[in-house]
Amino acid sequence: MFKNAKQIEGTMHFLCPCGHVIRDQTDCLPYKARYVADQDYADLDRMTAEQIDNAYWDYHREMYQCQKCGRLFLEDQHSQQLLAFKPEDHDQVRALGSIRGREYKVSLEGNWYKMNETPGVLKWGDSGDLLGASERFDQWDDLQRRYFEIKDVLTRENRLRYAQLRGPSGLVDSLFVGQDE
Repeated sequence: MFKNAKQIEGTMHFLCPCGHVIRDQTDCLPYKARYVADQDYADLDRMTAEQIDNAYWDYHREMYQCQKCGRLFLEDQHSQQLLAFKPEDHDQVRALGSIRGREYKVSLEGNWYKMNETPGVLKWGDSGDLLGASERFDQWDDLQRRYFEIKDVLTRENRLRYAQLRGPSGLVDSLFVGQDE
């Protein structure tokens, strides 16, 4: 967690100076990336796969890009803060997305949390033209119905990477398609 970020209900988020809220609440975000300093890359390049797996969290840092103004936020490991950089031209605000661009398949996750005030949460990713979203539900049946609606659309459009639905009694549905199918 960065000193200049907040955490509410288990999700890290921070406010860009332009007013846009940047959230880190799931995987495969199109505005988040991990990077390794060039000076450290040489060390990683000499390691075995097992050594890299063990050292990964020590060497990588995170960066985010505001989807509204294009500002980049880079993790500074020494101060544990995010450093902001404003682009000269922010027409390209998707600099951190997948190299697959609009062909990147998205994830779909539904979870039912018994103890929360609004226990149902449904999230799906963003691949450029298919905007990601998060919806909340008070009723399990509504969450389950919406999950299968979105799963059906993403499957028909060949846009689904993986889907998982957890209900009051555990795992209800799980599908991993992958990126290259």
